[in-house]
Amino acid sequence: VMAHLYIYAEACYQYSFLYMTEKDVKSAYSLMDEALKYCPDNVKYLEFMADICQMTSDKEVIERSADCYRRLVKINPKDRNVAQYHLQLATLYAYQGNVKKSIREVGLYEKTEGSSLETLGYKASIYGTFDKIKDAIKCFDRYVKENPIDCYQARMMELDFLRKAKKMDVYEQILDQMAGKWDKLNSSQRATLAGLVAGTRQQNAFYSIMQNWADAQS
Repeated sequence: VMAHLYIYAEACYQYSFLYMTEKDVKSAYSLMDEALKYCPDNVKYLEFMADICQMTSDKEVIERSADCYRRLVKINPKDRNVAQYHLQLATLYAYQGNVKKSIREVGLYEKTEGSSLETLGYKASIYGTFDKIKDAIKCFDRYVKENPIDCYQARMMELDFLRKAKKMDVYEQILDQMAGKWDKLNSSQRATLAGLVAGTRQQNAFYSIMQNWADAQS
């Protein structure tokens, strides 16, 4: 009996996939709903259903996507994809307007993947979405304190964030801090740092920004 149920569920999945290629989200959703009735813990089905649910603006359907990711985390918390499930949940919670849950999921992602400029960017983006600029700045400050080797990269991300948020007073404060350190480096150290932070294409632009700001403050 179980084998027959799995065959039926798999058929629903296959037909659902075909409907998605035709962008028929409603039919695809209905078939995956049927498949999950018989195989509720099937990872492939849950992931596909989560994707389908994000193709609509219906809040109840989008919540079903979050349910899928929560179930995926629960049934196999040590799966190699669990970090990405947390990141998907963070995005969905942000869409739903729940900043607290969204940041929590980024924290769980960070716990699995480790602290990085990438996770810093996720947190700042979420706080920025809800106009929680002070919380975003705290994230940048905390990251710089804990990861001094990445301080310039993090500060450049912060400058970009502040520019987009139109917080130019704080923007200038950060530039002052960076220029103060920049002024103490020799030409070789400056060139190396500019390459690390901005890459080959933007190296000259970064160098110009820092030098001009340092000169203006002297």
